[in-house]
Amino acid sequence: MPTTNHAVVVFIDGVDRSSSLLYDALSVRVGVGNTGNVADIQVVESRGYIPQAWDEVLVTVNGTRIFGGYVATRTATGLAAGSSRTVQWSLACRDWSMLLDKIIVSDQFASMTDANIV
Repeated sequence: MPTTNHAVVVFIDGVDRSSSLLYDALSVRVGVGNTGNVADIQVVESRGYIPQAWDEVLVTVNGTRIFGGYVATRTATGLAAGSSRTVQWSLACRDWSMLLDKIIVSDQFASMTDANIV
């Protein structure tokens, strides 16, 4: 398996969760055309952290942001019981264009650029 010396940092809801990140499970895919970017992230938590839908997610590599968006779906898998209980969270994330899917525009705009409309 290839190794890397890159500094990967993952923020979820403004908190650095890199220490809980399963690096081998991190995936960021850049969309082409009108498709958005997506990220799949897995974190293992034992301190009661529960990621929520719409938590903001930022992924940086060597200080350069390569993904920004929100948690779209989450799945929990229990890994142990009792005092050693840990939960592995699988997070499917979509870029900020996810916001545009929630807004319905019911007006008609003629002879206007998108910059004028927004």
